Amino acid sequence: MLLMVKYELNHDQKLEAFKAFASMTAADDAALDEAYGVRTIGQWHDTANGRGVAIFEAESAAAAHGSLLMWAGVARVLEITPVLDNEGARKVINAFIATQ
Repeated sequence: MLLMVKYELNHDQKLEAFKAFASMTAADDAALDEAYGVRTIGQWHDTANGRGVAIFEAESAAAAHGSLLMWAGVARVLEITPVLDNEGARKVINAFIATQ
């Protein structure tokens, strides 16, 4: 399942979150994905405002929640939305059109 997650850093913990994130490497990111059963597609950061969005694929709802809890002390999730890639969206739309 593909998920879009919008998050915002807690104002009082922003510097703490920045330090933790800045110290991580691509290898750390990959290890966390593997540990939690997710695959990060991409992350985009609005560092000035302490917000961002991530797209990731989760093996299960439990995997998604587990990966998000890692940052629970310094950030809050604003929104979690199941999303589709182009191929998936076309399948859903074509199935819908076929019923009309």
